[in-house]
Amino acid sequence: MIADPVLDTPAQMTPRERLLLFALVTAALPTRVLEIGSCEGGSTLIIHRALDPSAVLVSIDPRPRWSDATRRELEPRTHLITGSSPESLPAAMQCAGGKFQFALVDGDHSALGVAADLRGLAAYLEPGALVLLHDAHYWRVREGIDAVLREKGPFVDVGLVSVEPTPEGREEQGHAVVWGGLRLLRFEAEPTAGRYMPCS
Repeated sequence: MIADPVLDTPAQMTPRERLLLFALVTAALPTRVLEIGSCEGGSTLIIHRALDPSAVLVSIDPRPRWSDATRRELEPRTHLITGSSPESLPAAMQCAGGKFQFALVDGDHSALGVAADLRGLAAYLEPGALVLLHDAHYWRVREGIDAVLREKGPFVDVGLVSVEPTPEGREEQGHAVVWGGLRLLRFEAEPTAGRYMPCS
């Protein structure tokens, strides 16, 4: 049953987001997956459980908090790099043995951090790769995504694929703090001029 491998992890995602992540990875059939931002390893477990046994998952986090049980389940085909993105991307690709076909970005939630992750990722993705960004409702994450898409580079904006917000009830610089939301991009080898549609 899908619900057990998806819902029993310590992922900081809503149940709908967990199910969507599991379904996207299952349907995309990637052989090399990258995760930026793992924390306690909840989303890592969801991705791992959705992958074909021959696939490789590389997770980057500067301060991972994986339990011993999580480590045992994820070994040996999940590699953890204790470091920051985008600096650790060359090592991640080396661990995977090639460019990535799927990436989950849930690391630095500043606009500059999200933009740096996306710009850095471009050199490490196969054409057609899917990039899923968590907490896309958060205004800083949204600004980082939109800044990169305005550059008309190699990403196509598929849009919000999980729209459930998780409001915090406070404001930052005049913006309501709202978490959650999964936004999907597709990587293409050629620039995507004229196909940018910002989310509001």
